[in-house]
Amino acid sequence: MSRKAVDFDPAVLAALSDADQRVKRRGMSAGQRKRADRDEARSKATYDLPAWLIQAVTDLAERQQVSKSSLVAFLLARALEAYRRGDWNFDGYHEPSRSPRYRFVLRMPDVDLE
Repeated sequence: MSRKAVDFDPAVLAALSDADQRVKRRGMSAGQRKRADRDEARSKATYDLPAWLIQAVTDLAERQQVSKSSLVAFLLARALEAYRRGDWNFDGYHEPSRSPRYRFVLRMPDVDLE
């Protein structure tokens, strides 16, 4: 006997999700709820990076005595600013992607970190 997938109304799914969240929050202490609220309000993203780049960020953040997140945000903002000004581009770094989702990947530039 095959099972047929059931499509639920998005409003029903949202209501169930909200109810589930309320049940979870009831079991939390006030401090845990405050921490959960703070985490929920944060803007987060995850990226796959080579190990050498993660280490370079860690080292520079320690030298500057700042968090890794604030350092990466700063560096990305400066890079985007330079790109938009036309100070640099992606010419020569595009390589064909094996993913059906993307046409290209960017080859990592040779970087001298010493």
